[in-house]
Amino acid sequence: MKNLTELELDNYIRHILVFPGWKEEHKKCRDNHNEIKFVTQLIQRFQEHCYFHNIGLLTTPPEERRSVRAADCVTLGMSGAGGVCVHLNAWFVSVLKSLGFQAHISAGNYFAYIPSPEGTHCIGILQLQGKVYGVDVGCSNPIDEPIPLHQLPYTRRAGGVRYEYRYNADGDWYERWQLDGTILGEKFEDENEAQLRYRFTTRPKPISYFEENLVTIFTDAENSKFLRNLLLFRALPSPLDSEEGDISGKGRKFVVIFTKSVAVYDAEGKNAKKFESYREMESFIIKYFPKLDSTLVTKALTYLDSL
Repeated sequence: MKNLTELELDNYIRHILVFPGWKEEHKKCRDNHNEIKFVTQLIQRFQEHCYFHNIGLLTTPPEERRSVRAADCVTLGMSGAGGVCVHLNAWFVSVLKSLGFQAHISAGNYFAYIPSPEGTHCIGILQLQGKVYGVDVGCSNPIDEPIPLHQLPYTRRAGGVRYEYRYNADGDWYERWQLDGTILGEKFEDENEAQLRYRFTTRPKPISYFEENLVTIFTDAENSKFLRNLLLFRALPSPLDSEEGDISGKGRKFVVIFTKSVAVYDAEGKNAKKFESYREMESFIIKYFPKLDSTLVTKALTYLDSL
């Protein structure tokens, strides 16, 4: 993955992330030895303007399906078109590196696939002021700040439920556990139950590593959950955003779609709804994800209803 030129970086952050005062804010955070605040602001703006979605995978003709390439991450990232984990996290790491941060991508196991092969999830790793953070802008219900891997366990609410990050010394990896219930509001039968969502390491991986390991997810319609279900996430633009990009995090709202169910939630609660068919969701998706091509949305929903 290439680093952005100074002009590309400025255009991207100003116009795609809608952060016109980013240079001044970055300098202020750096001068105050608080660059983690600036990274948090980038993450939160990224979640608003660069959607997590699998519309592109669903609408690629079967004969043209292939695994991810570095050029895909650059094209989708530069345009703000969004994508799945590897597109979003690889691109965001490139942005961080272009800003001078020490960052790389690493591999994880996504437990929607049992047994899950290595490399089914891509995550960013940030090293800052002697501390290590996870950065995941590429999952369907992400944390909206850097994950302090040096200070675990760490619990944060997302999608109306809590997630806890833990270190597993036996396997020398990190884990993300889902607490409370499902992201669509259903409680676990046992209030003490926790479900493992994914695990990952901090070891650097090249983008070519994922090209090899994501073949099934990107091409196999019989076995890929990304080719048989609808997955979308974004944060809604916050009324508390200032022109300088000082995002407080309070009152932020999020939209998550999983199969035929949708949820709009904030820190106080959520509204969830289930649809009978995918095509019934079309107006909702176009309303809340306006950057998506409506023609491709229709094509994706029609395809899913045909399965």
